[in-house]
Amino acid sequence: MLKRKTVLHTHFHRSVKSAGELELKQADNDGFKAEEETMTSFELSYTDSQLDDFTFNVSAFLQELEVLSFGLGENRPVGTFSVWGTEFEVTYQKSDHLLTLSHSFTKLIEIADADGNQ
Repeated sequence: MLKRKTVLHTHFHRSVKSAGELELKQADNDGFKAEEETMTSFELSYTDSQLDDFTFNVSAFLQELEVLSFGLGENRPVGTFSVWGTEFEVTYQKSDHLLTLSHSFTKLIEIADADGNQ
């Protein structure tokens, strides 16, 4: 049985992906610093389990990704893109049975190459 509760969460994340060891070595040999790929995201989520057997989850998010091209001995900025989206989930749990229904929607807001052109 699920406990009865209502929860509102906010999440902020910043992730960094470094180049592979070949790209790092090549950049060091050439006297450059290897580029990093980053993702920044913000999410707002709401969970409601006021009913004994059901849990409802709704969330909305916004993400910005700075994308790199990773190649042998080279990594360079490709551009950035921004997306927003929503997710919805309903879970029903009764004794040994669990049923989950979910759906998500994502929309591209903006895409720009490394020079800032859209």
